[in-house]
Amino acid sequence: MTLDPIALACELPDAQAFEQAVLASFSAELGFDAAFFLATGETPTAVALDPRQLSTALNDGRYDEETLPLKAAGLRARGVAVDTDVLGERRVRAMRYHRELAAPIGGRHSLVAYLQARGQVVGLMMLGRTGRTFNERETAVVRALCPALAIARASYGPAWSDEPLPERTTTLADNFSRMLTGSVVRAQVQHEGQRVVVRDVGHEREMVAQRGPLELVWTRVDRREPRRSAWFYVELFQLALARARHRKRALFIGAGGGAAVRQFRSLQPALQIDVVELDPSVLELANTWFGLASLPNVRAIVGDGAAHVASSPAATWDVIVIDAYGAGHELPSAFSAAEFWEDAAIRVRPGGALAINVIGSLDGRGPVAQLERTIERYFERVRLVPVIDPGEKVDMTAARNIVLLASRA
Repeated sequence: MTLDPIALACELPDAQAFEQAVLASFSAELGFDAAFFLATGETPTAVALDPRQLSTALNDGRYDEETLPLKAAGLRARGVAVDTDVLGERRVRAMRYHRELAAPIGGRHSLVAYLQARGQVVGLMMLGRTGRTFNERETAVVRALCPALAIARASYGPAWSDEPLPERTTTLADNFSRMLTGSVVRAQVQHEGQRVVVRDVGHEREMVAQRGPLELVWTRVDRREPRRSAWFYVELFQLALARARHRKRALFIGAGGGAAVRQFRSLQPALQIDVVELDPSVLELANTWFGLASLPNVRAIVGDGAAHVASSPAATWDVIVIDAYGAGHELPSAFSAAEFWEDAAIRVRPGGALAINVIGSLDGRGPVAQLERTIERYFERVRLVPVIDPGEKVDMTAARNIVLLASRA
């Protein structure tokens, strides 16, 4: 095949022109009856399909669950799979995506190419046919082009880029501080009787709450790739995103440095995210030093998280994430109260999910067990997911981060 994605990206002025040229090349050399090229979080470029209908269908996650086997097969095969080869024609005909997108135009077979960069799926291309299927030679042609397609499309400024955190010129005082303490304090504010500090330690940036001798690191991320959190419990919030039937809107209570928000944006770029933070000075630190304000589709709100939930309309969010601690290990009382969980159950959409970070033990006693029993009165599929280090001999009475997951039927 004569297509050279890198050369094409050097010639064409914008992403839409690039995607149109790519599809035109595949149409001429392989042939298809319908197709689309979708960079994550963008509007798809489509042939013989309605791009608006397509964008809505793909970005709200309605096909995610039923197409997981196809995606898994494609990734095992270096990015490319044909739906009827993987799932069989009878099963494909019964799937929602086929009924809504392919069947109305007589579609029978869909070749799907998952474009990957740095280990993440960053784009998707589909070629559909109403007649014969795609043979091995044709799938091999597409497979060979996938890496270059991903890199070439990324050159136009993709939605999945993750810029390094803001920096400033290092002073002599900074160097002296690093020599003495191993860290450089970038900023600090007073918040509810405690000090909140932003500091750089090696290649990481932290947001730390300090009250007397107590210190709790709220956020620790890689300054060069701020989606990378040093705290594993942050990744566990993604289980709520995976549980949710739809992924249109999410709420985060407690901003910190926004590591989990960045991860959600990376996984679901079309997701609309509300972040509620009690203290405007903490939010300012997150915006200035962790780049929270630069994230698209993220709305920051100064206010009390529990009150914000109580005052919002019913069925507002598909996912709620709560990570709201001070300098100690006690969850604010508002999030332990039955009234809050009753409100939360109303505001989570049917099929939605919730995750809350708690610090406690796994021995079935104390505040974690009590919170679990409270949540079970208002949500379904309540589970405790503890953070346990590899090789750790588990002490059920030891305090640790535990992510509590819950769903709405």
